[in-house]
Formats: sequence, C-alpha cells, structure tokens
Amino acid sequence: MQEEARRPAGTAPPRNARLLEGMLARLAAEDLARQISAGRALEASLATNATEGGAIAAWCSESVDQLRAALVGVGDDAPPNYTGLWIPGEGVWRGFEYAIRSAGDHATRLSLGLGYLEEVLRRMPDYAEASGQTAPEPRLSVSISGGTVNIPQLASQINNINSTITGVVHQSGADVAEALRELQRAVVEQEGLEDSERQTLLDNVEYLATAANTPVEGRNRGLITSVLLALTAAAASAEQLQRVMDTWGGVLQGLIP
Repeated sequence: MQEEARRPAGTAPPRNARLLEGMLARLAAEDLARQISAGRALEASLATNATEGGAIAAWCSESVDQLRAALVGVGDDAPPNYTGLWIPGEGVWRGFEYAIRSAGDHATRLSLGLGYLEEVLRRMPDYAEASGQTAPEPRLSVSISGGTVNIPQLASQINNINSTITGVVHQSGADVAEALRELQRAVVEQEGLEDSERQTLLDNVEYLATAANTPVEGRNRGLITSVLLALTAAAASAEQLQRVMDTWGGVLQGLIP
C-alpha cells in the first residue's frame, strides 16, 4: 500500500470513486471486461502488424467514454488535467487519459490503457461498496456454437493468463504468444467439458504462459513436457482443442529448454 501511495497521480485509478446514479456495478464490470478483451485482441494483432494506430486511438476513446459513463471520482482523489489543475469528480476517466498520455508509441499506449482498465476492474468491488451496492460477481461470457456460456469462476484466471501472455511476445516471440491465446480460447470454448476439466486445462495453459514468460535457462523441462502431454491427451476427445494442438503444437514444443 505504501508503494502505491508514492506512485505519481494518474498512473493508477483513484481509490475513492463511486458508480454514477442508475449504473449497476455488475453491468459496469461486464462492460469493462469486454473492453479489456477488445484491447487484448488489438494487442494480439499488433504482434502480426495487423493493427494501425487509428484502431488503438479509437479503443482508447471508447475506454474513456465507458469510464465516464460509469464512474466518478470522489473528493480530491483525481489526477491533474492538462493544465495542472485538480478536478474532483473526474478521477476515473481523466486518470485513464493521464496514464496513457506519456506513451511514445501506439503499443505502449495500448498496454498502459489495458493495465489501467484492469486495475479499475479489480477495484470495482470497492467502488460498488461506496455506492451502496453489492460487489459484482466476476463474470465472463464466452460465445460458443449454439449459444453463450457464463463461467464466472474462471474470469480472474483468464485475465491473469492474458496479462502473462502480454510479456510473452517480448520473451518468446509473437508465434508463442498467439499459440497460447489460441490454446486458451480453445479450452474456454470447448463444448462438453466439466468445470473441473476446464479448470485443470486452464491451469496447464497458465503454466505454459508463465514458462514462456521466463528465460529459457529458468524453465523446467520436465514440467513443460508433462503439461504438453496432458494437453495432447485431453485433445484426443476435444475437437476444438485438437485443432489448436495440431496447428500450434510444434510452436509450443519450442518452449522445452
């Protein structure tokens, strides 16, 4: 907590904020989760040079609009605006603008914006409590063939995996990052899995993401091999997972030191 207090104003969302009148914390959290997912998709396309700066600028603008429509800062816990004046009540959305304005390129702007939104989402229970609402239950809606499935208990883990994959591009390359994203997507969307099976498979993806974000000399060859074998075995009876392993298995094997 002391370390956070020493951070420059605007680099993190305000600790004191409340939801605007008529805004439900649950809906605000779901909107933020979707915006984060959209940002992660942009981040993935950046790795293949498929995203232009205009798309990132639009995402940042949409993020500001979303924060402005949902939350308001309380008291003086707000970053200064561009004139250096403090504006109570603008802390949440103004903080996003303040956090990204020092970015020297589009990729950094997107990364800073994603980090800010993820922190807002983590603080949503506090904002809900300050607004007299019950803390929102984390929810994640995933589209699969035939409908949509809600898997709230996995939302936090999936966000953690996504955050880890962000660093994989720099440590292990864009191909590995894309392989992990496709693997995670297949696990989440695969029909017919029991909750416990999906959880175990996501644990495996999370371990691979962590390994991929670790220098080669620090990786555990035996554990990576075991995880890949487990995923291959699970894919034998899971069509979508099998397609991903067929396509990306070779890239994932490259994680073995």
